[in-house]
Amino acid sequence: MQTNDAEDAGRTAALENLIPELAKLGQLLAEENANQVKTLESFASDADLQRLEELAEQQRSEFDALDFIGRLRLGSGSNLWSDEEFHSNLLAWILDPRESHGIGGSFLTNFLRETCA
Repeated sequence: MQTNDAEDAGRTAALENLIPELAKLGQLLAEENANQVKTLESFASDADLQRLEELAEQQRSEFDALDFIGRLRLGSGSNLWSDEEFHSNLLAWILDPRESHGIGGSFLTNFLRETCA
């Protein structure tokens, strides 16, 4: 299909008319990108977020007694989590407000509230 010079000139003019619009669009996109970067930098430097990150790191680095106990093996090679006596002792310990877990009666209270409701 052949085109004539007038059609080519018309297409060229139409494309040239798009150049300023594309430049405006490029500028708008650059401004929006800069705004998003500024917002993310503000979020990342927020003191509350930094404190949450510190608390999460502390939590990850703390000793998890239940995880440790779960990795112990009994003499028979079975996992401690499958031992009925272990579960009974764990429940007795967590339900006793006077025990060393440091949560007082809160677990017992919530347990009774949920199971007796």
